[in-house]
Amino acid sequence: MALELLFWLVPQFYVSAVAVAFQGFFLGPLFPAAVVACTKLLPKHLHVSSIGFAAAFGGSGGALFPYAVGAIAQAKGVKVLQPIVLALLAVIWLLWLMLPRMNRKRE
Repeated sequence: MALELLFWLVPQFYVSAVAVAFQGFFLGPLFPAAVVACTKLLPKHLHVSSIGFAAAFGGSGGALFPYAVGAIAQAKGVKVLQPIVLALLAVIWLLWLMLPRMNRKRE
């Protein structure tokens, strides 16, 4: 979220480019990490269906959110894009914090 705030609040091209690059670098492994966490938290007989559901849910969000955000931006202006992205990052962070703690050793 700090990189998103940096991108939003510092109006320099180079700072924005580096912030977006680092944000993509750190958000890229999020889905594979969530899949690993899912396999550690759920019983083996639920792995395939739960990962399939997560992939389908993520794909539907990837299809619906750009349309919804574009419609909001067309109605309210481009200035609403960064607060929406920041809110989505905050929701992702809160959902990640709600996961139960996992042991490092696999039992």
